[in-house]
This record gives sequence, C-alpha cells and structure tokens, in this order.
Amino acid sequence: MPYTYPVNDQEKSFVQRPSRLFVPKPEPTKEKIEYTIYSSPAERLELIYMGLELAEFARSCEVKNAIFLDTSARLGWIGLNKMWPVVTKDNEEKPELPQSYFINPYFYIQEDDLETSWMQQHLMDGAQAILGNDIDLVEHYLHQRDSRAIEVQFAEEMRHLVSRKKERTMIVDTCSHSGMSLQGTTDFLEKMGFEDLLTVTAEVADYSDEYEADFNLLPRFALTSCYPWGDASLSGMERNTDSSNLRRSADPEVSARALQARKEIQSIFTTYADEVLRDRA
Repeated sequence: MPYTYPVNDQEKSFVQRPSRLFVPKPEPTKEKIEYTIYSSPAERLELIYMGLELAEFARSCEVKNAIFLDTSARLGWIGLNKMWPVVTKDNEEKPELPQSYFINPYFYIQEDDLETSWMQQHLMDGAQAILGNDIDLVEHYLHQRDSRAIEVQFAEEMRHLVSRKKERTMIVDTCSHSGMSLQGTTDFLEKMGFEDLLTVTAEVADYSDEYEADFNLLPRFALTSCYPWGDASLSGMERNTDSSNLRRSADPEVSARALQARKEIQSIFTTYADEVLRDRA
C-alpha cells in the first residue's frame, strides 16, 4: 500500500508514493511531550515517513554502515534507529542495525576541488568560521592543506568506520544543491578504499540537476525547505576545518534547543513505533 502524508498542513492535501511498507496511522491524541520545535503535525508525519523510508532502504539494500553528513543530516540517525525494529519485524533472520557515523565534509575536501568556484566558497565559509574574516589567511590555509595528512587523520579519527570499508555504506545528506558534498565525500571515501557506497538525500531539490543521489526519502521538496530534520543548529554541533568530527557548540542556548529537539524526535518515533509493533505483534 502507498503512504499518504500531508503536503500542506493548512489545506490538508496529500500525495502518494509507492511504498514497501504500510500506511502510517494517525498520531495518538495524547502526546508524551509538548512539541515546541516540531509543532506541526504535518512535519512530524513527514519525519516518520523519512525514518521509515531510510530504514527500509537500508534493510532492502543490506546496508551495514550509515554516514550522516554535516550538521543538518545528523538527527536522521534517530529515525533509522527507531524505525529499524518496524521494518525488520517480519524478517526471520533479524538483520543487524547499520552502524551510524557522523562526518564533517569540510575537513577532507582536497585542493583540486578549489578549482570549482562554488566549492571554494563552500570551503571558505567553513574556514572563515574557524580562522575569521582574513581572506588571505583563509586562502593560504586552504591551499596549504596536505591531502596525505588529511587521509591519515581521517583514518585515525574514523578508524572504526575505516575498518568496515569493505561493507556496504550509505551516505545520507539533507538535499543536493550542486552535489559537491555528496560527490566530494564519495570520491574521498573511494580514495580511502571504500568499495560499496550508496548516496541518499532526504528530499528532491527540484531546482538542481547537478547531482542525482541513489535514493530520495521524499518524492518532493520537504515541508521545512532544505532542513527536513530541522535547522542545522538543532544538531547542537558546529562545522570546523581541522577534524573529520563536528564540534559541539559551546553556546548553552544552542545546546538546550538541541536537547529539546532530540527529545521531541525520540518521542515522535517511539510513539509511532510502539503502536505499530504492538498492532503487528
């Protein structure tokens, strides 16, 4: 049966997409918590839909590792984890939940990519966040980066992921404006010896035809534009150019809001998954 989910919260209009799963049930009338960030029922249903699609894609493709890119895709791991028991309930042999990893793509972009003006701006934005607004200093830093040193540092910081490079790995991003983040990540990981990579975006960015992912969780633009899991600050992490890991925000307000976002997403998925698993028991 196809999923149905709201396109417009006011008009209550719906679109359909063929699915291997089932029609999500309406949310329970009693909420476990007050939703102050994901306050729209339509957006909460969209989160459930994306979680189900991501988990089912990973299950059907026998994905072993899931990489979530940058800050804005980070919260997607909650949907994968919470929906995994739902999509694997009928499997006689319970497949293992893919291992999740979180990567900062600003770290490993190579010097060759600086020939692309869009990527140079992309990198400069990240470098300026660390080095300030001295453009000469930023440009010097970017051109002085040692590609071999980057690979060695990545292998050390992500040694658990690198040890699994022979396994099927999916790379998850929010959307693809130009494909630079996904393509750059794919190229870098292949250089690091990864042999079986799949790319996933949360939505279809209909204004860009530069890059086509292997799978889109949504068949159209997300209700919340480029941030289907919420704006990037909700991860509580920040970009940097000196590590493959994102940096935890030192701003207490950002941290508090990120904690609230995780609580709300956990509640959204847990409430839904508990009902489905109970009804299908």
